[in-house]
Amino acid sequence: MISRKDRPPRTGPEGSPPQVAVLSPLTRGRRAPLSRLAFVVCLGAGSTSLGGCEAAEDAQVTSPYAVALGVTEAASYMDAELTLYESQTPVAFPIWKPTGSQLAALKGNDPPYPHPPYLLDSDETIEVNYTITNLDNESHTVWLLLDPWNEFVKYRPGVTVVSDDETEPNLSGIEDPILLGPLQRIQGNIDSEDMSTLALKLDTAMQILQGTYTAMSAYGAGELLNHDFNTQNTPGPMDPLLAQYTPKVVAGLTGFDLGIQSYEPVNVELEVTVNVVDTGSGKVAPPGTPRGQLIGPPPTVITVPGSMP
Repeated sequence: MISRKDRPPRTGPEGSPPQVAVLSPLTRGRRAPLSRLAFVVCLGAGSTSLGGCEAAEDAQVTSPYAVALGVTEAASYMDAELTLYESQTPVAFPIWKPTGSQLAALKGNDPPYPHPPYLLDSDETIEVNYTITNLDNESHTVWLLLDPWNEFVKYRPGVTVVSDDETEPNLSGIEDPILLGPLQRIQGNIDSEDMSTLALKLDTAMQILQGTYTAMSAYGAGELLNHDFNTQNTPGPMDPLLAQYTPKVVAGLTGFDLGIQSYEPVNVELEVTVNVVDTGSGKVAPPGTPRGQLIGPPPTVITVPGSMP
């Protein structure tokens, strides 16, 4: 198994080096076929690892389910400069929907949220384990993507057309580049620290989008959002561009959109396991909880201003 910290940074379609400067997002591509998703829900478990979760006496595991992402769909985006392939599926975490009394207690001004978050990042730990398999007899490079949700919003990066000669796909919340040899299978892990950082990045994006930007602004909202979601950057006081946008309270993740991207049609299978550990808040629901009692997808989609789906 390899950790995302061990992975090389993303490169463009011609193998160009990744862009580190804050003014321009990385270039990338899209697509995916078959995906199997399962939740491992640990209520009060003391470990976020899969083995530790299963060993916990109070661990509860939902039944796995399969989602077909397709292998023959057309390009998700195409112009004279760029062709992208992508398949996505929503992954909602088993979080209890807040009761009326719980919502009523969420009062006060707590930017960038309309009210203080019901679910905090400290209420849970999240870990994602995946197996990705190349079903083709030739090598492919694909990117595994996670675009985060919290109870307020979900992030959708989109594609920005800069000019007739330049198109830039905006950065997803997490992008893991994966080089697959013929018929190769690779296991990977996105740990709880990375998922907590993802929660902070989404909240920072909400704050960025509440700003006002003009032609005189040093950076636009799109540049700041791509800087925020660049995996080389972490919001906080040490980042001079993001310090003023970093919220003091971090809302917890309630799910994500899972996707695979490629610059070419591929035949790839993705198996994902999400470990959701309740740290004592009682907000993680047990397996079998009716969907109507869960918090579900957020009501609002945020994206880079002016981008295309």
